[in-house]
Amino acid sequence: MRLLVVSLLAAVGGATTQSTDSRLPVVPGAIEVEWTGPGGSSSVTFEVRDPFPARATVAFLLDSMTKRGWTLQQLGLLRPQWWEGYRSGLAGTNDSHVWEAWWHDASGGAVRYQLTYKCPLEDQGMHSTWVRVSGRHYSQPDATRLETERRQWYEKLCALLRASDVADERCAE
Repeated sequence: MRLLVVSLLAAVGGATTQSTDSRLPVVPGAIEVEWTGPGGSSSVTFEVRDPFPARATVAFLLDSMTKRGWTLQQLGLLRPQWWEGYRSGLAGTNDSHVWEAWWHDASGGAVRYQLTYKCPLEDQGMHSTWVRVSGRHYSQPDATRLETERRQWYEKLCALLRASDVADERCAE
């Protein structure tokens, strides 16, 4: 059934399991690989078996993107995604961990990869051995718009932190 859905999506220009963008590397051994969107803004999602904290996957992406000529702009840490629990009304719930990195190229395009672990049994010390990986390529106009939005968000955050007398190294003047 899943193969039929993917085949139908591919036939109408949606998702496909075949690589449509060489700018977006896929970790060897990945499963459930799906590609969407040809052209300026394409994406890939897949699952890979790599125990928490996904060292092999992160290393592969960093190395592959460098070899493709991309420059790392922002590298995040694998952090708890605590806001998910608050959004769902389950304060204190922390069953997701997210890692994110951004790269830019000489043409002004950008690539963002995000790794997400769902760890519903983390309170018992258990982490998932499967990580969901999503990568997206942004054309130069989209990358510029996203960077502008990100900077505006940080400016607002820093203004709020300063008004509350909270120090944050991201808000150094």
